[in-house]
Amino acid sequence: KIHDYYEFYPHIDMKPYIDDNTDTDTQYDLVSVVVHKGNVYGGHYFAFIRNDINDSKWFCFNDECVREADEFEVFDINFGGAMSLFKYKESTNSVIENTSKSDLSAYVLIYVKRSKADMVLKPIKIEEIPSEIVKEIVRDKKKEKKCELMKERKMKNIDVYFLSYKM
Repeated sequence: KIHDYYEFYPHIDMKPYIDDNTDTDTQYDLVSVVVHKGNVYGGHYFAFIRNDINDSKWFCFNDECVREADEFEVFDINFGGAMSLFKYKESTNSVIENTSKSDLSAYVLIYVKRSKADMVLKPIKIEEIPSEIVKEIVRDKKKEKKCELMKERKMKNIDVYFLSYKM
């Protein structure tokens, strides 16, 4: 895995890279960043996704957790390269810098042609979702509910342990 610094942008114009001048629609907007955290021997993938190119709201999809993310997370910490950690040392009243290679780097960038964004990013109607997926979502919701009930019951129970020492 290459950890070198690589910068990417929320908007790109592909005109300089197209030989054919007939396509004047060359504006693209970033809608997803797949990130790899780790090294060549292992790691973890997660994604930042937005569903509206006119909105700066991003979401981080990391396994079972989905949360809102800011643009700093999407762009500034996923460039690879070196990261600096600054630590204040009170005894000497100084700041110590520790620099290391970042193990976070954008792995896949997904851009959408601006003129097609409304079509590509349109909301999905429930009837457009395959029935197998709907059934799976219903099963997952039931599992989540059951887990929540079990957690509540566990919180109501108190485990008491006694330690005794032989002298």
